[in-house]
Amino acid sequence: MAFKRILGTLFIFLGLFQTGFSQLSIGFPSERAVFQRDNFNKGSISVYGIGPVNADAIEGRLVPVTSGQGVSTDWQVIDSNLLNGAYSGEVQGVGGWYKLEVRAIVNGNISSSSTVYKVGIGEVFMVAGQSNAQGFLAFNPPVGAFDDRVNGYGYYDKNSITENPTLTDIRHLDRELNIGPHGQSAWAWGQLGDLLAAKLNVPILFFNVAYEGTTIENWVSSSEGLPTFNEGLGTEIEGGAPYSFMRVILQNHVSVYGLRSIIWMQGENDFNTKQIDYKNRLNALVKKVTTDTGKNINWMVSRTSYIFDRTYGQIIAAQNEVVADNSNVFSGPFTDIIQNPRTDGVHLSYDGISELAHAFDRDLSYSVIQSMSPSLGTEIEELKYACTSDNNINVSAVKSGFVEYKWANGSTANFMSIVSGDASGLLRDAIGNYHLTEKITVNGLMPPAPSVVAENDGVACIGDDARFFINTTANQVEWSDGTTGYEFLTKTTDPVYAIQTDQYGCKSARSSTLRASFTPTPEPPAVTSLFNSYGACDGESIVLKATSDNRIFRWSTGEWGDQLVINGVGEREYKVLTITENGCESDFSEPITVSIFERPTPPSLFKSGPYSVGVSDLENYDGFEWYFEGQLLAGQEEPEVLANKNGFYSVKGYEKHPEPYTSTCTSNNSGLFSYERSPEHNGLIVYPNPVVDGEFSLTSDVPLDAIVSLKDAKGRILISPFAITKLSYPQKIKLSGEVPSGIYYLTLDYEGLKKRFKLFFE
Repeated sequence: MAFKRILGTLFIFLGLFQTGFSQLSIGFPSERAVFQRDNFNKGSISVYGIGPVNADAIEGRLVPVTSGQGVSTDWQVIDSNLLNGAYSGEVQGVGGWYKLEVRAIVNGNISSSSTVYKVGIGEVFMVAGQSNAQGFLAFNPPVGAFDDRVNGYGYYDKNSITENPTLTDIRHLDRELNIGPHGQSAWAWGQLGDLLAAKLNVPILFFNVAYEGTTIENWVSSSEGLPTFNEGLGTEIEGGAPYSFMRVILQNHVSVYGLRSIIWMQGENDFNTKQIDYKNRLNALVKKVTTDTGKNINWMVSRTSYIFDRTYGQIIAAQNEVVADNSNVFSGPFTDIIQNPRTDGVHLSYDGISELAHAFDRDLSYSVIQSMSPSLGTEIEELKYACTSDNNINVSAVKSGFVEYKWANGSTANFMSIVSGDASGLLRDAIGNYHLTEKITVNGLMPPAPSVVAENDGVACIGDDARFFINTTANQVEWSDGTTGYEFLTKTTDPVYAIQTDQYGCKSARSSTLRASFTPTPEPPAVTSLFNSYGACDGESIVLKATSDNRIFRWSTGEWGDQLVINGVGEREYKVLTITENGCESDFSEPITVSIFERPTPPSLFKSGPYSVGVSDLENYDGFEWYFEGQLLAGQEEPEVLANKNGFYSVKGYEKHPEPYTSTCTSNNSGLFSYERSPEHNGLIVYPNPVVDGEFSLTSDVPLDAIVSLKDAKGRILISPFAITKLSYPQKIKLSGEVPSGIYYLTLDYEGLKKRFKLFFE
């Protein structure tokens, strides 16, 4: 369709309609509707109805009622954008008599279906003129239509026609059917329908607006709104007839079903009319139809004048001239030669009626029909709606440009105002054609009250915003304080509610009322070291422990939990906050600094004396752990160790770090150092000898206390006696000043013994 409605709950009605949500119903077309085909034998059937509200699409197809009377179509999408179940669209096909099947698709499956059992794409005709076109059952028409595809309009009004008669009263053209709106009996048109349906292999629909006893002046004067009189009866013809019947069908029904041609059979009562007058008046009538419809309506004009058992040549000549003057007027049969004489000198009966049907069939040949450009049906007008400030609903047409409005409640404004119920109307365009509208049921068009969601059940921390929101809506939301948007933030406990307004201005009822509540912010947690130290060595961990009345903790690193395990060399700062069950966060704790230190490099060993092994790079260490053959030498923490045994010695050095990063970091093992005592070494030893630069060392293979003194060869004291406690490791002695070369004597008194060493100073 040209425009797809964007409405709330929408129902479409035309004439007969069935409602329902779970099942599928077809509101239009009605049974036996026939839509005018084009000259390529193609046409479309307009379809409207209600399907399941959750349908993804409505599909339709055409299946011939009888094999050979049409071509089956594939399933076609009628509508894939349903609005609360309402659908509309069309099914296309070629000329034929069909069963229209419609189905609803939900999640890829057929959920429901419905059928119009007889509907057609074919030929639509309007019969006009006077009594030999109108027909009379009293003149004994022989038959109606036998072919099921031949139909007539069933609405009939003898004297005058309402402005907008029903569209959907279409029936099989039986003999006794008064073809609406003014025909009487099937007359010749049932037989003509049979002949055309057989020849063209399409269904046929007839309207009949003929009016007995009328002259061409009656038709033209009534078309101009002038009073006109039946000359035989001497009375005025009421209700704008006879033209009003033609205009109403043209401006209402032809806009829906279309039309191939008007079949015009008139002239008997114009025996006193001059040729020029008849010609001018019939030409005027042809043009009036064009003016009143805006369409180039085709005419087939029969040559008819027979009355009083004779032909009136001036009328036949005038009719021939009208055919010649207008490209949309075609020559019909010369009916004066049918059934002569006639029972009353003018009207056909029985066999003559059949002859009339065959005469029109001959002139409505396939080639003539193809040379007529048909008028095709137009779409039914769609509606839209908007809500007023007091939540009434104004329904109006989607399209503009209409000059007259007739709404179901009697309003003639360009909209219909309604609180609840159905809204529909007739719209008249500037040309004069009426356009049917859809019917909208406005109940349920108001948007529902919004569902307000309270984040965290509406609980927030004091000082923070409590958040309320609408999950999904395409409408504008207004909150209790007048602000708009899908989210509402508040720091108060005032009532919170929302109203939504859709794109048409329709306001919902108020949502349920909620309130926020607020809880205090917790104190920052306390942080301690799980092992009472904030320092560690590479390869070790520091574990920080957070404590609070709450159970949820988040560290400055982004990690969660009451403990934080720290690894890796370096000095870093950490903080932690706590979160209540309601989501309230404390401030971060005071920062805690921790440090993880690198371990010192392994020491290097050397033979520091005849009886000792020592560390060569002392500046990196605060103490040592000595090992002999892999076993710890307890209590040995000095940079040298007395090597009591030959074998392999090793050492680890360590560094001590003060508070608050208390830790002792031990190096890896130095590696094994092989020690072997020289066989000549035993007891106390002085070395080197000779002494160089006045410096020598004392060592002992067992710890001992000694008194040490030094004299030269003349007995002069160079070093006064002094005590060395627990002499074992090499003890360096250096003489100050320049010492002359020569022989000197070093004396050691220990454990009641005295030992003197002769030293050579170079």
